[in-house]
Amino acid sequence: MFAADKPIRHVEDDKYGREKYVDNLAYALLTGDDSDGLVVGIEGAWGSGKTSLKNMLIERLQQMPLPDRKTHLIEFDAWMYSRSGEIVSALFSEISAGLSPRLKWYQKLLMRFDCFNNNAITSVVHLIYRAINAVLPYSEIGISIGCISWSFQNLSKLLSTKKYRTGDLHQTRSRLKYDLQSQSDKIVVFIDDLDRLLDDEISSLIQAVKAVGDLPHVTYVLLYDKAYVTQALDKASHNRGSEFLEKIVQIPAVVPELSLNELHESLKHEILRVGWRDSLSLGREQGIFNYCICPFIQNKRDMVRFLNDFRLYYEALGDDVELLDLAGITALRIFCPEFYSWIWENRCLMVEPVFADEEYMVYSDQTADLEEVIKQADEKKIFNKYSIEWKKIIHILFPFVDKISMGKEYFLSENDVPDSYRSICKKDYIDAYFRLMPSSGDVPEKWYKRFLCEINLDAVQSDAGLLQIAYSPRLQEKIKRYLSRDTHGNVIRMRMLLRFYLKNSFCKTLQEYYPYVLNLFTMVCRRGWNAVDVELLLKECLQNDNVGAFLFDIYLAVLCELQSLSSQEGDRQRNKMLETWNVRVETLGYGHSQSALGEIDWKSYAELFEKRVLLLAKKCVQNNNLAVLPGRLSFCELRLTMVMLGWLFGNVPDDLRSVLLALREYAEDEGQFVFLSAAALVTKQDDESYVADVQTAKYLFDPAEYLNMVASYVSDNELQHKTGERREQQLCHAAYTFALKGNGVTNQNGKVRITADQANDVLEGWRLKDSGSEFLELLVKD
Repeated sequence: MFAADKPIRHVEDDKYGREKYVDNLAYALLTGDDSDGLVVGIEGAWGSGKTSLKNMLIERLQQMPLPDRKTHLIEFDAWMYSRSGEIVSALFSEISAGLSPRLKWYQKLLMRFDCFNNNAITSVVHLIYRAINAVLPYSEIGISIGCISWSFQNLSKLLSTKKYRTGDLHQTRSRLKYDLQSQSDKIVVFIDDLDRLLDDEISSLIQAVKAVGDLPHVTYVLLYDKAYVTQALDKASHNRGSEFLEKIVQIPAVVPELSLNELHESLKHEILRVGWRDSLSLGREQGIFNYCICPFIQNKRDMVRFLNDFRLYYEALGDDVELLDLAGITALRIFCPEFYSWIWENRCLMVEPVFADEEYMVYSDQTADLEEVIKQADEKKIFNKYSIEWKKIIHILFPFVDKISMGKEYFLSENDVPDSYRSICKKDYIDAYFRLMPSSGDVPEKWYKRFLCEINLDAVQSDAGLLQIAYSPRLQEKIKRYLSRDTHGNVIRMRMLLRFYLKNSFCKTLQEYYPYVLNLFTMVCRRGWNAVDVELLLKECLQNDNVGAFLFDIYLAVLCELQSLSSQEGDRQRNKMLETWNVRVETLGYGHSQSALGEIDWKSYAELFEKRVLLLAKKCVQNNNLAVLPGRLSFCELRLTMVMLGWLFGNVPDDLRSVLLALREYAEDEGQFVFLSAAALVTKQDDESYVADVQTAKYLFDPAEYLNMVASYVSDNELQHKTGERREQQLCHAAYTFALKGNGVTNQNGKVRITADQANDVLEGWRLKDSGSEFLELLVKD
């Protein structure tokens, strides 16, 4: 059903006429002078088909053997080693693995001798190499290539050592260079996905290719987006990334651009194939294709994204809709969601009218209302950002609008849309095209089943239709129906679901995001899954390196920490958070005795998740505090998260400071962040006193800003609303105010202790705000 955005592997599968280009490039790679090494760069934007081009090149190179010379082709997937810290070492290790033949015992022995740092032994070994190579037929793998493989592996091991001597590197490289010069085989190394690496990794890998890997008879083929790689190199070359790249890449090649006409012809073919059609039948259908679809499809990736969504919808709605009408509205939903929603809201005005009598006259009210909504949209310019002819699109999809704009009386004729067609412009059929609007819960059961049991969520392209299922209110009951049993297949699907949610953080609020991930855990724990399978889910989260997992990891760290406590202590801590801050932290299970949860070392997992929270927090800060969810946290959601962070890291000020800094950009505004910081920086003790982390507060914001804010809330009678009329919260803010004004007793850790009486006195002073203006002046006074 879905067409994953996968590269093709064979020239015969190419639909875009690149065969000749591939043949020419393959011939150039084979016959080019590589005696001193060679670096070829294949440049192209994301989605332009670089990986497909690489696969076709490899196929052609395999089909073009050179006389008396063997070609070794090696693929290095750079992205696989991203964030490993050893990407340069991994490159040479992959080259070694690609060259390694199935050596015989005496060949392996000779290679080991060759690694000794003894010139006499090395000379003897090389004499033996030449003798063996002289008697072995060429079809056998030569011992010299085996030695080169071993030398590349030694180079990899040396570079993986944090501290190595430059002399050792020079000696290892010199021996490898000598071995390569003494044979004639060609080695071609393809390095793909270079532009998906971190900036420092891009710089390190390119420098290694030139400084260390620049070897005779070795050709590197780099595949990358030039703009992205140049930008990354700017940071390592004083904003001269383009010049730096030009010095490294000796032969730049550009992925042949597919003309829009060719792309759109291919798109038309795919759309028609979905509906088992040979051609477009109506002039209106061609208009839909030209104006509603083509403007958004600028590359192959756009096309795959659109076709995935379109196929999904057509399979569910095909009997109730027309092919091109659905294709047009689908394109608008994916690429112009605001315009799509506007059409949905005003659909009743644009479909065929209710006729007054048999003369087919239009009701004047409908005409007037239609003209007004189009006029307002035009004046507000709400669709200008899409760079589309939105009026033209409306006129094509809804012929009634076209007739009204020309001042004609309207009746539906055979020349517009035949009666037999279930087109979007007809009143009886238009709702079918919006049946799967996000507000609708009417999703076919087979969609749920395919999402949970069949679709490869690791490879599928996320789109509006898929996300509607993924975040459907009914999904949890469907998970229980299809995946509740503890079976091997269900464990695999649950892990895939976790990866999908951690990767696709599309929810606008934390309230939406938490349940869809956490309910996976609560369900398996409460359904009595065994400890091994529950731990597999925990490990899946720990292995996920998506920064979008930051908020979820906070919650899961708290859950694991609470689960590590006794049932009585865990409940006490939950109740304490609920009573003080009005936040509810759910439990994973109903108790250790009723499940396998007691067999899990929850404390260890809690520590692992806390480490991940700190790591992801630093990444967030390094990325200029860019929030990783599309939206911001609501007031209550931010308070919940801050309470959890305070509970986790309250005893380690430096860690608490790091995670709060990362949380700042999730707040709707700075004031919200400042006011709710008390949730993390103030702790109520068992003796009813309070401890305030004033040092961390001063690092995060100006204390006067908080004091002024509280004073404003008190004077405007907003404090009770902001604290949910919870006296315990008000006392925490009172204690915080008292501490920030320099009062209280400071302990060795720089934290301030405030007694219950001191906090109560401040709170009582706030309650006298109507007659106690003097107190308000003291409150904001430094």
